[in-house]
Amino acid sequence: MFIYTLLFIHKTVGINMKKTILLISTALFLSSCQLTKYTFEAVTPLIDFRTGKWLMNDIQAPNSLKRILTKTASKRFSYFLNDRLYDLLNTNEIIAPTFIPLNPNKELLSDLKNGTGFDYFINIKTNALKNDLGSIQIGENDLNHTKNATITIEIYDLNTQQIIFFQKVFGSNGAEIFAENFSFTNNANTLILGGLEKIMKDIKKNSKY
Repeated sequence: MFIYTLLFIHKTVGINMKKTILLISTALFLSSCQLTKYTFEAVTPLIDFRTGKWLMNDIQAPNSLKRILTKTASKRFSYFLNDRLYDLLNTNEIIAPTFIPLNPNKELLSDLKNGTGFDYFINIKTNALKNDLGSIQIGENDLNHTKNATITIEIYDLNTQQIIFFQKVFGSNGAEIFAENFSFTNNANTLILGGLEKIMKDIKKNSKY
């Protein structure tokens, strides 16, 4: 959650104007807590992280988000796995397909097992459905403009070629008017990062590690 505060106060601004700016700043704070909504597509299943070597795929995300999302996901999963988590792009002496989509078939999973020797495979994909608003808008507001984004996490047991975890979170928010000619909204990248945190928090509650 980001707190945006207006700081454009001129030295000659009167007390009434300062009060107005303070009210707008307060509205920014309060509305930013209420704008974003996250919806889980499924019930988060239990995962047993206590055994095996885990490989995380190259995350499918916009370039503007991939680095921080990869760093965040690695940190969150390392909490459960410590040194048993590896990044596909930074792991030497393995043979893996150049692209592994969501819901890979058993043949692809078998090839992944044979080429890497890992036990589990983590697949993450994001999708920014609409991203046409800035963080703060000044001027006329279009209430039909909405930002939507999804993040999906799959985990496969490479020994059985079966999926053992699936969760998809849909994040959305629109431009909520809190004062005349002002609106606040999160961008799609923020929604995706928030969705990742929601999933990882649920995983922590429902897993063994």
